[in-house]
Amino acid sequence: MDYVSFMRKVDGRPEKAESKVDTSGFYYSNDYPPSVESIQLALSGSRSTLSHSFTWGNTPQGHVHWYSIYSGNVQLTIADVLYLEWLIEEYS
Repeated sequence: MDYVSFMRKVDGRPEKAESKVDTSGFYYSNDYPPSVESIQLALSGSRSTLSHSFTWGNTPQGHVHWYSIYSGNVQLTIADVLYLEWLIEEYS
């Protein structure tokens, strides 16, 4: 079971999203595309892969937010998971 499925189960939500997420506000601006494989590992619970998944400062959340997750001070939120899933879809 991956992280997203686990969190949906914990929250009492169905395994798949009930409606399409509005991704119009999502962006990623960089010369190098994100590492889809590293993002998938991060979604599976590997915080260490987050450091080389994408350039944190090029995201709406910013560097400080992702560093807090990487260092274990904060857990991924549902919004973070949706953003990471969007990056995978956009750059696969």
